Amino acid sequence: MSISWENAVGNGKNETQEFTADPIVNSKIKAVVSGLPRSISNLFLEFPTDDNKDLAANFLDSCIKQENISINTKRVYLIALAYLAREVKKPLELVTSSDLKAYLGSMQRSQTEDPDQSWISTQRTMALPLLKFFKWLAYPDLTPQERKQLPKDNYPEVLKGLVILVNLLF
Repeated sequence: MSISWENAVGNGKNETQEFTADPIVNSKIKAVVSGLPRSISNLFLEFPTDDNKDLAANFLDSCIKQENISINTKRVYLIALAYLAREVKKPLELVTSSDLKAYLGSMQRSQTEDPDQSWISTQRTMALPLLKFFKWLAYPDLTPQERKQLPKDNYPEVLKGLVILVNLLF
């Protein structure tokens, strides 16, 4: 994991960031983080391996090309993946159902801690991109619409038994 900055003020060079030593993965990452603030782009440094960086970049690239996702959606997807990687400290393809449930369950708050139950919105904001990512990982050749309509019986193992709450206070 390396970061390099070129900020030669007087000679017209642009600032450049390296997310990985692999030039192919680095160029993919640079393409998908286009338009994102540096603080969000730097989340690629949270992934434990270059393979995970490549996997996240491929997922985001697929979403951009197939669904034309907005910059804000791209931001939310990257945050969700990076925070999961930070929490489980293992490659994304090795995340288990119990890892995912523990991660999402860690967001839960009691009624006294969070009287508005806003943790439910936070959990959904993190869970829905992860749901989409793991479906994409298991079925990369399906279209986004086909993955969306996938019966729960065909969900990948990591998603089986996952329950995403809905805030009923609104």
